[in-house]
Amino acid sequence: RKVNSDGAEGTGGKAGKDRDGPMLLPTAECGTAALASAGGSLASRFDAIVFDKDGTLLDFSATWDKAIYEAIEQSAPDDLNKQAAVASLLGYDLSRRTAQLDAPIVHASNTELAALVDGLVDGERLVKCCTTAVLQHLTPAAKATELLLHLRQSRVPVAVATNDDEPAALA
Repeated sequence: RKVNSDGAEGTGGKAGKDRDGPMLLPTAECGTAALASAGGSLASRFDAIVFDKDGTLLDFSATWDKAIYEAIEQSAPDDLNKQAAVASLLGYDLSRRTAQLDAPIVHASNTELAALVDGLVDGERLVKCCTTAVLQHLTPAAKATELLLHLRQSRVPVAVATNDDEPAALA
């Protein structure tokens, strides 16, 4: 059964930075209350739980949309045409200031993103600006903190799966 960190049914779909990333629970009920009331200790029921980072542990839009916008602005200051071209390549809607769901900025690695925009702007600089800016906007997904604290108290090991580079994921 696929559910989100808030206990609601997830849509599943492609792994990675989707906005409704799934986590797997073995019970018919979901959320930390269901985990706490399930028979047996959690540690005896799981070897570990692996979470997708963006969309499951972090609110993707609140965390990334502003950071991406700031990185695009910084990569081509005072050049609106170049900003629009970069945004288009990345799959970012400048007018709505949001990433499109199936966009490269959502699913590609940082190395791929840098290469994608390198003809227009310094791709590595854009990625670095975005990685720096995202630290200012980190927003946990609903109930993610509560769930992780409960799993820690229950001594259930957790891991994070992401297509982000290691420094960004550890931040």
